[in-house]
Amino acid sequence: MKTEISSLELHYLLGELQGLVSAKLEQVYQVGKEELILQLHVPAIGKSILQIVLGKLIYLASSKGEVPEKPSGFCLYLRKKLKNARLRSISQLGFERIIEFMFETKEAKFRLVVELFSKGNVVLCNEQSIILSALENQEWKDRSVRPKEPYRYPEKEFNFLTLTREDLTALLSKSDKENLVKAMAMDLGLGGVYAEELCLLAGVDKGLKPAQLSGKEIFSMHEAVITLRKKDISPTIYSVAEGQIKDIVPFELKFYRDLHKESAESFNKALDSILTIKVESKAIEQAEKATKTKLGKIDEMISQQRQRIAGLETSEAENQRKGEFIYENYPLVKKAIDGLNEMRKTLSWKDIRQKFKGHNIIKDVDEKNGEVTLEL
Repeated sequence: MKTEISSLELHYLLGELQGLVSAKLEQVYQVGKEELILQLHVPAIGKSILQIVLGKLIYLASSKGEVPEKPSGFCLYLRKKLKNARLRSISQLGFERIIEFMFETKEAKFRLVVELFSKGNVVLCNEQSIILSALENQEWKDRSVRPKEPYRYPEKEFNFLTLTREDLTALLSKSDKENLVKAMAMDLGLGGVYAEELCLLAGVDKGLKPAQLSGKEIFSMHEAVITLRKKDISPTIYSVAEGQIKDIVPFELKFYRDLHKESAESFNKALDSILTIKVESKAIEQAEKATKTKLGKIDEMISQQRQRIAGLETSEAENQRKGEFIYENYPLVKKAIDGLNEMRKTLSWKDIRQKFKGHNIIKDVDEKNGEVTLEL
């Protein structure tokens, strides 16, 4: 199942999302620290829900699902700055998993940056890219994300979208990865699936060490790069079996040639058709789990109450029988009690215990606690 979007997929997806430009931002929602939802009104189209799963995905959703009644402080800040703003542009920064939205209000322009790498982040900047606020302030040795600092993103040395053969040669010579496919996946930022596809298109052994490629192999790899970035969009859903989605991609892949494939109207709609259902199913599952947990607690309380009632009923029956038994033998009990009370006037408990040794009714005398046991 699709869990995150690659840099190349983001490139194709943002091409589809250009239709959002000029939309008005109606509302912002934040679900925990993992999701941000932008509700937009697109001229001549109407409401559009842009679902952002931080560190993972972005797509237009058919439903926004459940949202918190009480927004977070960061969400309120975004609403204050951006509500009713016009979206002037949406772009990918470099070949990174980073999207920049340029919003404009009557007073100012703002850059809303969404990071889809690592655990993700949302950063609001002014027009000059100075950070106003961030979902999470972060600090690295070469990068800082905090208010009043300029926003800088971790840009790779080589950009797949502009990569020349000379760039590719330099990348391969510098790479410390153990094989070609890992160098393409990590150093070039393609991710595993598209690195595999690149090697297949080039007809070059993916297991070769990057520095071992011949000039001919480097040429083939660069030709494959050109082929891959010129691919026409033809969204495809791949499955290992019916109902078991393997991946959602912007065009057909040789890497998935043995899997069942299904075409989609758009890359975005393909993502929405699978992911929104998944999100809604998860919400339903969580609600059902919460209900079952609550019902389980109620059932346990009822069971405990029933056990307590049964215990009280048993105790009541036993006590009632004891009372009836004492009443039936009242003359004997009274005689024994009267005799003991009379002895207590002149004798100690120790003497009384000795006196009643072997008695047919008085079976025990507890000197310490002053108790007498009768057997009827």
